[in-house]
Formats: sequence, structure tokens, C-alpha cells
Amino acid sequence: MIMGKPGDDDLASVRSKLSRQFLVSASKGEELWRRFRDDPQAVLSLSDAPTNPHFMEYMREFLDHSRVLYYGQRKHPLSLDEKAESYLLLIKAMIRNQFFNHTDIVADRQAAAEVLKILQHKQMLGQVLQQTDHLLTLVDGANEAAEKISSIVRGNALPKPPVERHYYADDQIENNECIAISGYFSATNCNQELMELVYRTGYLLAVNGFTFQTGGGRNGLMGAANDGFQAGIHELKDKGYNFPNQLINIQCVDTEAIELPYDRGGLMRSHPDIEAREGHLQRCDMSFAGPGGIGSVEEILTRVVSINHGLLKAEDQPFCFLNPLIDSPIGKVGVYDPLMDIFPESYLREKNMDMTVSPEGILDRACAVRQAKQRNQYTIPLTSLRETLQDAQRRKEGALNSKSFRPPFGIYTGPVGGLPPASQFTPDIRQAAIF
Repeated sequence: MIMGKPGDDDLASVRSKLSRQFLVSASKGEELWRRFRDDPQAVLSLSDAPTNPHFMEYMREFLDHSRVLYYGQRKHPLSLDEKAESYLLLIKAMIRNQFFNHTDIVADRQAAAEVLKILQHKQMLGQVLQQTDHLLTLVDGANEAAEKISSIVRGNALPKPPVERHYYADDQIENNECIAISGYFSATNCNQELMELVYRTGYLLAVNGFTFQTGGGRNGLMGAANDGFQAGIHELKDKGYNFPNQLINIQCVDTEAIELPYDRGGLMRSHPDIEAREGHLQRCDMSFAGPGGIGSVEEILTRVVSINHGLLKAEDQPFCFLNPLIDSPIGKVGVYDPLMDIFPESYLREKNMDMTVSPEGILDRACAVRQAKQRNQYTIPLTSLRETLQDAQRRKEGALNSKSFRPPFGIYTGPVGGLPPASQFTPDIRQAAIF
């Protein structure tokens, strides 16, 4: 099946260059788009339609039925909400191609320019290891698009074997007694500096009485964050504190074969598909994006689009970018800098999104959420927060926000045991994943 948005400026031109046998498939694709656009319960356009509580499942259905996804130019400039939605579709398709459901992507270079900047930034930092042409086919104009689409459709489609999809969970119960914080991380990146940063993030959340929800991966930054949390839980017990906070690993059938489920403690939940997994991760009091690849960008955009479609209330769940500065060929850069170039600060504030460069910044915001919600204060009254050497250096470089960092009183920040060797987290199935 050939699919493209009917609103694309050059879609009609591309179709006119395809032979008649392909037009039937293209029409079916347009009918599906029309269903999203016109059905009050299944809309894809934000500009002139009500919000859609079933948006994510319809987006998945659309991609499930796609043989080719054509991403072309639009008649009018996209609003920021429409950009979030449009880029989410393209990035979802790229992720699915790598893991569980291949759909060939043909994208106009100009239309996809901002997504390409994000992708190239992640490649430069080693957070996406594939070349761009392994993820999608870039074209310039209708003639080249039609040629590529025709070539793809004439070839043999990659088989899509049926997958047994079901929900399963271990016998542990989510007690919901503590403020729950969801974190998104790469499941494959093993940068030592970032490993230490997310390990400490997990540790600080544990020893200060927060429940921690992650994607439940065993390796990479996700595994390090989980291990940091578990180290904090063990330290609490050693000191005689029996806090009810939990580590909740949230996996899904789509990704568990690649990411490998975390097996060093905590609760395990596995959903039938990636959309259900994301829905579970959104059931929290606050969420943040740690360093990650395209998969983390997809989860960030999913949150924005969920707010746009009424699936999530921005005021109920603050979000924070953990955006540390790391070395790159062009100097120190933030992990999420290109995304923040696309979406201005005023737009992010509207979605209740903030940024920090340190684990302590995440902890500061989590404590503020707990205080605002007047939940039980599971804390150890030992020390006030110490500024890390890393933050001190960044403040000198002017890298932190202009307002001073004022930590809440009485949160515990140490000691923390040494980080396990990086080899413990090295992925052993797919070295070139994009999560």
C-alpha cells in the first residue's frame, strides 16, 4: 500500500507519475487518511477538528497497513502542534522499521529537514548508529519520489510475520503509595559519562522515596538508571528505612526482544504493543527524558501529541529534559538541543516542559511535585543538596538557566556506590539500535 497525506503539496504530482496499478493502493491509503481527518472520533488534523482519544491506536493502524509511507511537502506551513504530530508519525515509522514492522519511507528532503537535523545530531553524538539511508529514502521533488515509490512497490515486500501479542505481569503489586516518576532513556548507549549521570539520577530518586518507572531495559542508559535506583533501595534497607517506593519496568512485545527485559529487581509489566507501553509510562506524577536516541524523541513527541488530543493534561504532569552538555566534534552540545530549536521555550512551557542539566535538577523538580501534591514525604533528613562539581563548572560556563538553583531542604544525596563496569550494560543483540 502506498500512503501519503492528501494535504501534501506534491502528492498529486507524485501520483500522476505512477502507473495505474499503483493508484488503487494510493487511493486506499487516502481513504484511511480521510477517515482520520473527517471522523469526529478519529481525527488527524488539529486545526479544524476536535481532539481524538483514539489517536495513537489509529496512527498504529495506519502504519500497520502501510507498504510505503510517503512524507511530502505541505500546502501551508505547519503549526507547532502539527509539527509535533507530523514528526511523530515519521519517527514512529523509522523506529518500527528497526524493530518489528517494516514500512519503506520515502521522504522529501525539504519536508523532513528538521527531523533530519535531530537525526544527524543523534548520529554525531553516537546515539544513533545507523546511516540515514538505512532509515529512510530521501528525495528531491515529485519526479524522484514517484521513481523511488515505483521501485519499492515493484520489489518484494519484507514479510511481516504474525506476532503473539498479550499482556503479562509478575505477581508483584503496584502500591501507588509514592510519587511516581517516569524516565525515558536509551537502551543501547553506553557512554560512560552519561551512564554515571543516569545511574545517579535513579539513585537519587530511590533514596528520596520516589517510585521510578522506566522502559524496563537491561542494557545501556536504561539499565544503568535502573541499577542506580536499585542501589538506592538497597542502601535504604541497609540504613533501616523501609520506604514503599518501587522500580516498575514497563516493557512491550514490540521491543523486549531487542532491549532485553531488566532482570535485577523491580516489578515487570509487558504490554502487547509500544503504544500501550507508552500509555502506562504516562500514568505518573512527573516524567523526564534522559539521554536517548530517536526512540526518546518519539516518546517526547508522544507526550506533546497526547496533550493535544486530550489524552493527558499538561498541568497534571510536569515534564523535564535531562539535557547534559557532552563533548562532540563541534564542542560541547546538549543532547536535545535540535529539538529545542524546533519548539521554542514558550511552546514547551505551555506543555509544562522544563530543562535541567543534572540529576539534582530532576530531583529538585520531583520534590516540588511531591510538595505541591501534598503526598507522603518519604525522605531521610540528613543533608541539604550539594551542588555537583559538574554543575559548578557549567555555571561558570553560563550553561545553566539564569535563575539560581535552589534545592529543597532535607534531601539525601549520598553516599553512592561505584558504577558497575560499562561492559555490564553493553547490548548483546543489536549494536545499532536507535533507542
